[in-house]
Amino acid sequence: MSRLAETMDEIINIWGRELNIKIIFECYGEGTITKVQSDTYDDFKKNKEEYLKKTYQAIVEYLKTNYAEMIGDGNINNIFKYVVPREIFIKQYTKDKKSFGIICHFKFDRENGIAVRFANGEVKMVGPEQIM
Repeated sequence: MSRLAETMDEIINIWGRELNIKIIFECYGEGTITKVQSDTYDDFKKNKEEYLKKTYQAIVEYLKTNYAEMIGDGNINNIFKYVVPREIFIKQYTKDKKSFGIICHFKFDRENGIAVRFANGEVKMVGPEQIM
């Protein structure tokens, strides 16, 4: 079974900035978006502010825990110095409904980026984009 993706771009206000975000629907087989994926994206749009708030909090905590020596005094006045969101990745097959991730460029790991993975409305993991 080959892995495909359906993509679209959307301008989203994230943490006070308008960003062009790629929406990626993981697709296998015939390459069609499933109802669960469609519902997941609808849920994201409906609850966008809450998801973005949780993403911000998770990333700040991750930075303070894993990169404290690189961010100085621990105050993150401008998150965009470290992280810039670029994609929303919506998984096709998952045991959790509403499984998606917000993937970002990451200053301290340019090759792997950083992702916040959600399942059923809650942050499940923060780490390199491969967690998706």
